[in-house]
Amino acid sequence: MTEEILEDYDRLLEVIRLLACEADVQIGSFPDGINVTDEIAILFEECYRSSDYLRLEGRISAHVKLELDDTNLKFKKMSKQHMLWSNSSLAESEEWLRIRRNARDILELMGADYKVPSLFWLQFVNAR
Repeated sequence: MTEEILEDYDRLLEVIRLLACEADVQIGSFPDGINVTDEIAILFEECYRSSDYLRLEGRISAHVKLELDDTNLKFKKMSKQHMLWSNSSLAESEEWLRIRRNARDILELMGADYKVPSLFWLQFVNAR
């Protein structure tokens, strides 16, 4: 297995862990001034792009791929509802709760621990 496949898998796993966390952990995973809900959705979208490849390479199961597809569909539906893209909605909305539940199911299917994510590949530039 190539190093790139392993990195893509590790990033996907950490983004799923991020999705599974409660809102306070999600918010605390980013520096001040970051639009957390947008960043979470962007991170998922970036990692989701590798899911077909990870499936073909046998790193994720067909069931995990279906659950990732479902999460992607949920995000697409949410993108049309502007009121869902705030920290308060992240903490309180039913839509974000469904994302968390789905992510926890995916972690279980992957045989992965539910823990605070390590977003090791991200770098944020201070705009000051």
